[in-house]
Amino acid sequence: MALSNRHACVSTALIVAILGLCTAASAVEFAGGDGTMGNPFQITNAKQLLDIGLNPQLLNKCFVLNNDIDFDSYYGSEGYIRQSVIAPYLFAPAFEGWLDGRGHVVRHLRITAEYGKIFGLFGQVGAKGTILSLGVEDSTIDGAADGVGLLAGSSSGTITGCTSTSPVSGSSNVGGLVGSNQGGWLYRCGAITDVDTIDSAGALVAESFEGTITACFARGKVKGINIGGFLSSSRDDVIDACYFQGSISGRNMAGFIWQAYGQSRLHDCYCATEILGVPYSCAFARTLFSSVEASGCFWDNTVFPDSRNMQSLPTSLKASITGLDTESLQNGQKLRDAGWDFEATWLACAGDYPRLWWEEAEDGR
Repeated sequence: MALSNRHACVSTALIVAILGLCTAASAVEFAGGDGTMGNPFQITNAKQLLDIGLNPQLLNKCFVLNNDIDFDSYYGSEGYIRQSVIAPYLFAPAFEGWLDGRGHVVRHLRITAEYGKIFGLFGQVGAKGTILSLGVEDSTIDGAADGVGLLAGSSSGTITGCTSTSPVSGSSNVGGLVGSNQGGWLYRCGAITDVDTIDSAGALVAESFEGTITACFARGKVKGINIGGFLSSSRDDVIDACYFQGSISGRNMAGFIWQAYGQSRLHDCYCATEILGVPYSCAFARTLFSSVEASGCFWDNTVFPDSRNMQSLPTSLKASITGLDTESLQNGQKLRDAGWDFEATWLACAGDYPRLWWEEAEDGR
């Protein structure tokens, strides 16, 4: 009888544990909703974002932000956290849900990453994951991590209408918005940032494989080795209607992209990049394999007049990547002649470089 009682106790404990796991998602207190697409969980504070990261069962749910989120009052005595807020672990479930920021921002997120991989507001976004209309500002990620982005350390999902305006640093694969884009789609996203790394960085994304980046921009400073102003490394991507403005410094650098290979395609992109450290530096791209396709791409040769290393590009690509003086790049006529869409994608700005239409729309101008 004693043995049977023990078995009964163990069975009861297991049932309680299982029930606890099954009800973990519902135990989190949100401001409303049930986590479905029709009635998403409503987020109003930083604790609720942190709770998503503590409950794997929430990673495939739907969420909306009702207001801006400030992390300042949710730190311990250290004044920062040591891991991503949502889906922080590399060999663990990614965020496969849906989160709509509704134009709100996350502020004062501070992550100190002493070691490890994938750091950001989201550690990793899976192929089914979607993040919409969310900004990260007045925040910082620093340390010796690999795979760092203010919004996401790694993404295979869809990121639309998201921005970051904060500095970020790490040991490698550091991006102002996303560290590594692995088959994901970035659309109408932007970063205004300072990026610092030992190896591989870009102001928007560090590396991208088999992904699509469309109508995105980056402005700021990038420092390190093997870096591009906009993006460091691309393989089998489509990069369309994107730009970088700012400066880069270090070694093995290029104004827009450091290297592209496989079946990557670059269309209607430009950079106006001050390059500080001329050896092994290139105006637009350092290495483009002959399998890469490019068209309608430009760099400002007033800002960086040295085009010698561009001569190492495949002959088939040289005519597709052209240096223009500042005035010609800003007035946009030669861009129109190259087929750029100034009706629905680009906006000519008097006395300034072209911008993307969605930037001006969001600024209310």
